[in-house]
Amino acid sequence: MKLITEGKTKLRIHTAKVPSKQMPVFYNPEKEYDRTLSVKFIKKLKPEKCLDLLAASGARGLRLMNEAKVPVVFNDINSKAVRLIRQNLKLNNLKAKVHNRNANKLLYDLNEYFDFIDLDPFGTPNPYLDACIKHTSRHGVLAVTATDTAALVGARPKAARRKYHATLQRCPFMKEVGLRVLIKHVVEKGAELELAMKPVMAHSTRHYFRAYFKKDLGAKRCDALLDDIKLLYYDPDTGYRGYEPKGIALGPVYTGSINSESVIPELKQEDEYPPWHYNVTELGYGEEPKITKVLEEHKAIRAHYEPKAIKTEKVIKI
Repeated sequence: MKLITEGKTKLRIHTAKVPSKQMPVFYNPEKEYDRTLSVKFIKKLKPEKCLDLLAASGARGLRLMNEAKVPVVFNDINSKAVRLIRQNLKLNNLKAKVHNRNANKLLYDLNEYFDFIDLDPFGTPNPYLDACIKHTSRHGVLAVTATDTAALVGARPKAARRKYHATLQRCPFMKEVGLRVLIKHVVEKGAELELAMKPVMAHSTRHYFRAYFKKDLGAKRCDALLDDIKLLYYDPDTGYRGYEPKGIALGPVYTGSINSESVIPELKQEDEYPPWHYNVTELGYGEEPKITKVLEEHKAIRAHYEPKAIKTEKVIKI
């Protein structure tokens, strides 16, 4: 057990060289960036009722309470996690309800609506999506994490087909494809219930995908979101990406805006460009150029998916 400070919040955590399910209570230091984004987003959203559904050590929910000043309900099926959450609440002079329940059963038994639900599981979020979508309040936000990146980046095509109803192969812009497949999947799940789950902030960072959805009601709103679900095509011989059937099909993916309410200006800027990116290393330069030269030449901006990723409205032939 170790005492740390993340953001402005004190946490007692378990540590491991490689974070895994084998830890007594899971904590991943690499997700500090993600939790910091959550704090910034929640400060903007100002929800009255939040749920940290799969809370583990409680790091995210505790930071939301301590730094964004919002009330949070915690839950984890691991009794050791529940004890640790209570210790961490006391450590920060905070009080909250802490449940020790199966996540889906908790949501249906409580039969309440939350202005913000955080869903951050091991692997796919699929087992919890229906319950979370139903129990997010109208105009509330559901934040969804997926860590089964092998399926979403094309390394496991059969898993992608089973879990996300998408055809995927590896390609130079797979991180964006994977993020947009996850978003597509949540949009479709909501549409089945005539609940419009509009993506408002999303990013791909290290080993996980993360997207925030604002919920509204009505078939017409669902239809508008579904209209933005399309197949992308990639031709490895020419580098072509687009909607014309050339090369291999990817997806379908959500092609609309995914960062309209982002707290990160760079992510908002990416929204103004097509739903794919290029990597400088694939552009055929004899020796790697300075990024400023590439941006100028292609009228491009940097993209967050990779250190050398760029977005442009130009069609680049490789």
